[in-house]
Amino acid sequence: APAREAAPARPAGAGNDQVLLLAASRADQQAHETYFGGRRYGVFTRAVLDAVREAPVGVSYREVLSAADARVQCAGGRQQPVLFPPGPGGTADRPFLADGAARTAVAHLLRHGAAGWEIDCGAGHGLREDAPGGAAAAEFAVVDEGPWPAGHPAPVPA
Repeated sequence: APAREAAPARPAGAGNDQVLLLAASRADQQAHETYFGGRRYGVFTRAVLDAVREAPVGVSYREVLSAADARVQCAGGRQQPVLFPPGPGGTADRPFLADGAARTAVAHLLRHGAAGWEIDCGAGHGLREDAPGGAAAAEFAVVDEGPWPAGHPAPVPA
């Protein structure tokens, strides 16, 4: 058969919104495996399966990754799962394995990780380390209400 020419790669960003990466670890890390119930699984793969099993209908890829990441960290994981592209309102906010439009991303994701409660919030969300004295501080509270299973990221309204 005649050789085929390689198609030019499309640049990341605009026009590439159908591509989504959920990776078990960063490029400089190893993805680990272990035994669960007598079967060998990737730690991240097992965490994703468990997160999806417990997730409500319509959960986004971002929410699945956040819940899976919390499980990896709680299991003593030495890897950091990755979501790409991470920007709000794009492919990461579409319903997991569904043909639906991207939802509006929640302002912050709250989850229970290995070190306790964590919130996805920082300078990218408008919080500043150098806020002038007397500036309003952000306050978050964890309450035992809502439909979110343990370890699942609960959306926190803006």
